Amino acid sequence: MTGYADDTMLVVRSRQYKDLKRKGNNALAALDGWARTNNLKFAAEKSDVVFFGKRPQQRGPSFRLGGGWIRCRDSIKYLGIHIHNRLNFKEHIQRVTFKTRYVTNRIAAAAKLTWGIRAPALVTILEGAIQPAMMYGAEIWSEKCGVRENRKLLSAQRTLVVKAAHEPIERCLPRRP
Repeated sequence: MTGYADDTMLVVRSRQYKDLKRKGNNALAALDGWARTNNLKFAAEKSDVVFFGKRPQQRGPSFRLGGGWIRCRDSIKYLGIHIHNRLNFKEHIQRVTFKTRYVTNRIAAAAKLTWGIRAPALVTILEGAIQPAMMYGAEIWSEKCGVRENRKLLSAQRTLVVKAAHEPIERCLPRRP
């Protein structure tokens, strides 16, 4: 079991279906008992089950938490990172690039060449906000990235980079006194 703030992850490992169901439900019952003792409650409707493996199952054993059933999913979001049952991060990269494109397009709209944000400020925004948000958790998912995913990540930043690069050079230089 791993926990951080209000995110908790319970990992149960087994090769046998019945054993997995027994171990999982026993662990969830113990977790629920601990929560009740400490006046806490886990919400089954906010909980998900994902089966990992060579051939992950869509429908595996059923698990209960508290009084409710936990739904089975293809992927989960844990600490801001989307993890697919095949242990690829395509969904995570897709969501990150969509979010990055949205933000960079909004910033680019404000950074018109005739007025708005200057190139040094755009570079600061890119390096200080956009890239760190994109690379969050990269230690986990970057090794699974292929050429296609890397291109998507680079493409998502392109609008802002081009805006900064095409600004007239006079506006990038400091003004003379």
